[in-house]
Amino acid sequence: MLKLKKINKMKKISYIFMSLIIMLLLTDCNKTQIDNTINNGNNDPSNNPKVSSMAELNVPNGFDWKLSHEISILIDNPLNGTLKITSLDRSIVYHKENYTEGQDQYNIKLTIPDYVDKILVNNEIYNINGTNGEKAKNINAKELADHYNSLKNSDATKGVTFSSEYVFNAALSYDLSSTALDATHFIVAYRDNWNSSYGTAVIGTIVGNTISFSAEFVFNAAGTANISAVSLDATHFVVTYTDFGNNQYGTAIVGTVSGNSISWGVEYALPLQMWSAGVDYISSSALDATHFVFAYRDIGNSHSGTALIGVVTGTNIAWGAENIFNSGNTPEISSTSLGSAAFVLAYRDNGNSQYGTAIAGTVAGNVISYGSEHVFNSAITANPSLGALSSSKIVVAFRDIGNFDNGTAMIGNIAGTVITWGSEYIFNNAISFDPSITAMDADNFIVAYRDAGNLDYGTVGGGSVTGTVIQWDSDDVFNAAFTNSVTTSTLDATHMVISYSDHGNMGYGTSIFCVFTPLIDSDNDGVPDGDDDYPFDPLRAYDNYWPTIGYATLAFEDLWTHTGDYDFNDMVIDYRFQTVTNASNQVVEVFGSFITKALGAGHNNSLGFNLPNANATLINNLTVTGYDIKGGLVTLNGNGLETGQTHPTIIVFDQTFGFVSLVNTFRNSYYFPPVTTTITMVPTQLTYTEADFALSTFNPFIIINQERGRELHLPDYEPTDLINIAFYGTWLDATDPGSGIYFKTATNLPWGINIPQSFAYPFEYADITTAHNHFQAWVESGGANYANWYQDLPDYRNAANIYTQP
Repeated sequence: MLKLKKINKMKKISYIFMSLIIMLLLTDCNKTQIDNTINNGNNDPSNNPKVSSMAELNVPNGFDWKLSHEISILIDNPLNGTLKITSLDRSIVYHKENYTEGQDQYNIKLTIPDYVDKILVNNEIYNINGTNGEKAKNINAKELADHYNSLKNSDATKGVTFSSEYVFNAALSYDLSSTALDATHFIVAYRDNWNSSYGTAVIGTIVGNTISFSAEFVFNAAGTANISAVSLDATHFVVTYTDFGNNQYGTAIVGTVSGNSISWGVEYALPLQMWSAGVDYISSSALDATHFVFAYRDIGNSHSGTALIGVVTGTNIAWGAENIFNSGNTPEISSTSLGSAAFVLAYRDNGNSQYGTAIAGTVAGNVISYGSEHVFNSAITANPSLGALSSSKIVVAFRDIGNFDNGTAMIGNIAGTVITWGSEYIFNNAISFDPSITAMDADNFIVAYRDAGNLDYGTVGGGSVTGTVIQWDSDDVFNAAFTNSVTTSTLDATHMVISYSDHGNMGYGTSIFCVFTPLIDSDNDGVPDGDDDYPFDPLRAYDNYWPTIGYATLAFEDLWTHTGDYDFNDMVIDYRFQTVTNASNQVVEVFGSFITKALGAGHNNSLGFNLPNANATLINNLTVTGYDIKGGLVTLNGNGLETGQTHPTIIVFDQTFGFVSLVNTFRNSYYFPPVTTTITMVPTQLTYTEADFALSTFNPFIIINQERGRELHLPDYEPTDLINIAFYGTWLDATDPGSGIYFKTATNLPWGINIPQSFAYPFEYADITTAHNHFQAWVESGGANYANWYQDLPDYRNAANIYTQP
């Protein structure tokens, strides 16, 4: 302990001696300042020789010494879900928050290190490169609120995982339709283009994560299109289709599965009056083991939307009467069963401006009756696909041509034959062809589609349903090639199969086995566990950190208004704020962690900060605890804030001499563990957001040697109300409030710097320019070059002059 005190005493004496030398050489210093001011016009660092001290730097006028700058991200028309802004590799989360309906626009301000030129906003890449000034521009991430409202649940609970791809037809395959027989078997029916376009089917068998296929079984030895396959039970299914070998008649056939073989009944064409001119846009759904709905567009009857019931006995089919559900031109029909006596049809109603429309039907015996038509999208709609979540709830996915062809889904509640629609939720903010919906259980569904916004890759997303609200879990590419004829079938609540035509492999018919992990919200706060940092606490949801990439460092020279030795180790503080918000983005608490790593000063200093851009009411609605106040230097209000301040001002600690002889700047000397002080700020009411705190513009300062008015800030940061302005303009200080200049010399040198990551500071008396090789280039280029000069990269550091723990 005696040795520690001796080190501190030597340090104090050395600084007193240095101060005397500075006073004696002041005239020479002023001359240097004048010389550097004249040379400020030459800011090309390539023309400047390597300097050995800060005093030799040619600092451009107006240089702000900042290594991070603010960007503004505008999000228009947000809907429910999690927004996540990350680094490109997603290892750094810059920001997380929850969207809530009813807000026209979010404006999110982030402070990001200057060297970062790209970010991910919910999986979309945005460039933020440019000069420091250009980095403050807005990034208009329009409709990202609708697009993939959440990233993948997490690496551990990813929404959908895939097996390998398995080819069931090594030939061009179209008009695919799949249906599950049980949890390990499914049927794929398709048009085999390399076999005269015959209608063909195979059995797929799942063992573990592998798929094996039976031989191919032709059900129609002629041109076949508009195929729709539905299961009746574990060994029987029906295929409905347009038979081009028989005048495009609508046709159905029953298949019976025995082991790995399919045997076919006879083909049953629709009754004569229905198919005289053929049918198309066929979609069928099973009501029970002996009844199915056959819906189609009747070309011979003004292209009207029509449906009828098929009654199966063995492999025989008897038809009920035809029932028109839409007398206009009705293409792109999709059907789903709600049970043995009800179903829903969705379609594009060309007789009503091509709006997306749905209608519920009820069945008695083989007779259908319909309710009214219900428009779900008042715009041109394409490729609707229906899935039943329960007997009273459906989900429809479609390509919304009226909204840039975005892939969109919405929930419909069924009461009798009345359909009530929820809001629209965009699952893909790009052209989305042929979405195929499959319900996993009453609360979750999968939509697979061809993503024209991503090279036409086959893509799948998971939807979680609460009421009529959809939260998107993931967007996962299942086939990184042009993908067509996508069809999905559910095996059980967590497993499904996607089948498709793989044009990255000559259009071969291909299937892939998928494991689905549904979104889980354990605390029912509206934020899925995978996005919730507090999955079992309904009062908390997100942790947001600033700085975002980890601890940053404040490094000060404390001889203001003299300059000192510019080793920037008189006070070295790592800091980081953790803001905890709830599902409504309201701040629950803020933790500020300040780690004192080095105190190379001879003064007994203090550390504080204020929040100059905070909501004005916070000064009366904030409780602060955790500070380390030992003496009478500062006066605090009952809530822990410093008195006499316009803005919330927090004193972190008031006496560095109160620490256990912390120096950690000398070569081959004693090392003492850093001292951590954690400030907790709690708003007294849940009405404040992160923007109300504005932590990214926090204003740190030190109070020098127990003299409250001797308050030192970062360059061009305004002081608090308790500054003693008599220090302005004395000795080497060039503060000029009227010009917005604070805490800089006449040659634009600072007394403090803020580094976006934990800083490798110089040894005692080692000027920073001799420790970090590109510091000079950064300064003299006005921040344009080597914005990451402080990182540990090859040739960036002179290790001999950087403090290392002995």
